Amino acid sequence: MELNRLAIAAVFCLGAASTSTNAADALPIVHDPRLVLELVAENPDIVTPIGLVFDQKKRLLVVESHTHFPPKNYAGPKADRIRIVIDENGDGKADKFETFFEGSTHTMSLTPGPDDWLYVATRMKIFRIRDKDGDGKADEQQDIIVMETKGNYPHNGLCGLCFDAAGALYFGQGENLGEAYTLIGTDGAKLSGGGEGGNIFRCKADGSALQRVATGVWNPFAIVFDNTGRMFTVDNDPDG
Repeated sequence: MELNRLAIAAVFCLGAASTSTNAADALPIVHDPRLVLELVAENPDIVTPIGLVFDQKKRLLVVESHTHFPPKNYAGPKADRIRIVIDENGDGKADKFETFFEGSTHTMSLTPGPDDWLYVATRMKIFRIRDKDGDGKADEQQDIIVMETKGNYPHNGLCGLCFDAAGALYFGQGENLGEAYTLIGTDGAKLSGGGEGGNIFRCKADGSALQRVATGVWNPFAIVFDNTGRMFTVDNDPDG
């Protein structure tokens, strides 16, 4: 289905935080006439959506978070899920929801990669998954980067995934409570630190050749490159 990607992102992320029982009341006002904001899906069909991408097959995949400080006696799933959101009848609203993957904890972000891999960042590791038999569910999983640390706060570890034009994978690492850490790549390369704040790293698509490329941030939740090759990041909680 052809949908405005910016509109989808705004609606999904808003939907998780709203406490209104009326979906129309919850929508913000769009002041830029070039943008269109439409409600595509909402609770209970999608719950706490914190990240979304279109994959190589143009499917909308959404991270559904269930493990980030769930309330007492939470009735939802015990692990996070990645959901496929589908508009089968073409009316612009999602009417089918499938689970592509489930089982991760403190899931932060995702991005499509080469060879039909979907890369997923959690607080403690980055892994990639794909559907080899074509049944709509991930059946292959590989760890790309693993972080060893005593830090355990849900959202100040690994985060923010992005590929550059040359095919290198970039990811963020939060301030990690100031705790010591060691990042380990698939080739055995290790990078250690602690107390310096947040960082941005890169590696090859297979998790080898790990390098630190930037520091001095706090929690770089999102990373993107513009058309001129400049890298931008969203830095969460730098005042803390």
